[in-house]
Amino acid sequence: MIFPELQAKSSAAHARTARAAVSGILRYAARHGAITANPIREIEPIEDGSKKKVRALTPEERRAWLAQLKLDPNAARKDLPALTRFMLATGVRIGEALALYWEDV
Repeated sequence: MIFPELQAKSSAAHARTARAAVSGILRYAARHGAITANPIREIEPIEDGSKKKVRALTPEERRAWLAQLKLDPNAARKDLPALTRFMLATGVRIGEALALYWEDV
């Protein structure tokens, strides 16, 4: 199949995108009777095998990061030290932190 070749030449992300596009086209064809089933559904998922293990910052890394943000005038102007402290204290992801309104607190 073309996806392993694409993954080898480019990346797993590109191969997954190509697979999704081809699957959508074939799903459309199946829905309109041009083919009986979508053969992409039978292919194994595309894995890249490079999942990094998640780890927390050490106390020293956290202090260094916050000190760096505090000293950067651009970061301070954009409230990144406060945002970082909020994320570290609550464990929320960046999208969740940025979507929060004061009335939600």
